[in-house]
Amino acid sequence: MTSEDEKIGQVVKELIRRTGMTQAEFAEKAGIDPGNLTRIIKGKQSAPTARLRAIGRVCGVSSWEILRMAEQGLEPEREPDPRKAALHALVDSIDPSQIDNAFRRWLVADEEHQPQQYGQAAKETPKSKPKAG
Repeated sequence: MTSEDEKIGQVVKELIRRTGMTQAEFAEKAGIDPGNLTRIIKGKQSAPTARLRAIGRVCGVSSWEILRMAEQGLEPEREPDPRKAALHALVDSIDPSQIDNAFRRWLVADEEHQPQQYGQAAKETPKSKPKAG
């Protein structure tokens, strides 16, 4: 009979296979010690919730889905959505320090459709609002 830890290990092993990463690459991306990941996969170590969350984050599933798959079986592998893969690649390539600069350069139109730099649009206050008449 297969223990609960062994079932979870089988699910984790399959999810890693589906990512196309090696166990070492996966462990690094998930922030898990490679030895701990190996013991989880072999069913020799229970996976704490924090590790299941880290594994799920890398695989694109929640920790409860991993537990559900261990209980009910794995779902068939779906064809990857190329749009989703492209979006993930784009998000992974963004340098967070550059986001603020990009927004500062972003042109926005004020109420009169005059281009202005982001953050420099005139703020409308109750006093400056024209009265309806």
